[in-house]
Amino acid sequence: MAARRGRLRRRSGVGDGALLPARVELLAPAPSARALDVAAGPGTLAIRLAPAVRELVALDFSERMQAELERAASAPGLVNLRAVVGDGQNLPFADELATTAWLAVGYKPAT
Repeated sequence: MAARRGRLRRRSGVGDGALLPARVELLAPAPSARALDVAAGPGTLAIRLAPAVRELVALDFSERMQAELERAASAPGLVNLRAVVGDGQNLPFADELATTAWLAVGYKPAT
């Protein structure tokens, strides 16, 4: 089972080395964007895209994933990236929060 989990992660994870640059290029938010990353997980996309936008809110239901994101974001000093714990199906924000948003779900096994 563990070997299968590893294969699934490599094939479908948001952070897959082969897929991440294409996803970043496809999203390409404007520098003035206020962005929302729904189901942000550990921040794989959020951390890559935060330097390119005015503000980025990374939403995920898992406090553990948000803690990982905050640790990872503190290293490059991303002051415009805010981690929020919440439900992606019932957004805890006003409608005007973001000018752009995305949802990129990947498989990451619980450890």
